[in-house]
Amino acid sequence: MIGIDVYTVDGNLVGKLDDVLQYSANDVYVVKGPEGQEYMIPAIMKFVPTIDMNERKMIIDPIKGMLD
Repeated sequence: MIGIDVYTVDGNLVGKLDDVLQYSANDVYVVKGPEGQEYMIPAIMKFVPTIDMNERKMIIDPIKGMLD
C-alpha cells in the first residue's frame, strides 16, 4: 500500500501514503503531502471509506482540522 495516492472524498489530492503505524486500537496511515507535510489518518472506515488497490488510490473523509 505504501506509495498509493490519497484523495479526499471531494477529489482533492492530499499526498501519498508514506507509512502505516500499527497500534493496538487501530492502524494509523501517515500521508505525506506534496510540500512535505505529514497527516495522520486513523485507519477506520469513518475516515477511510475506500482503498482501491487496482487504481492505487485511497479516499479519505477527513474531519475539520485533520488536514491542517
